[in-house]
Amino acid sequence: MIGLTIITHADMAKGIQSAMNLILGEQEQFATVGLYEGADFDQFRESVKEAIVGVNDGSGVLILVDLYGASPYNASAYNMSFFQENNIPVRLVTGVNLPMVITAASMRDSFSSVDELYESVMEEAKDGIKEMMQELGM
Repeated sequence: MIGLTIITHADMAKGIQSAMNLILGEQEQFATVGLYEGADFDQFRESVKEAIVGVNDGSGVLILVDLYGASPYNASAYNMSFFQENNIPVRLVTGVNLPMVITAASMRDSFSSVDELYESVMEEAKDGIKEMMQELGM
């Protein structure tokens, strides 16, 4: 099964996990990492690596972070050479939101590669953003 890791500032990842668990139930091969004020970046980067390695069973890991170019993204990106050297297929996607996490968690058994899963997650993330008046044609 493709692993999932959410990496965000503070408790955002835990909050998304809690909401997902309410909807889908507890998930296996799922980890969250939060970056907190005053944290040592090198330790954070190591925690990110350990979380990703910990959810990988050989099928790869989809990494979902909050902001492009921010510390959760940078810590994940910094570890990419390690993942490549150790044959851990990963995809790193920014802008994590609940619809994309639900899609990833509920569909990851349906795909044979993390590359295929990430494409569906990207589509759902975009489709999950709606404005009521426009949807009602007003």
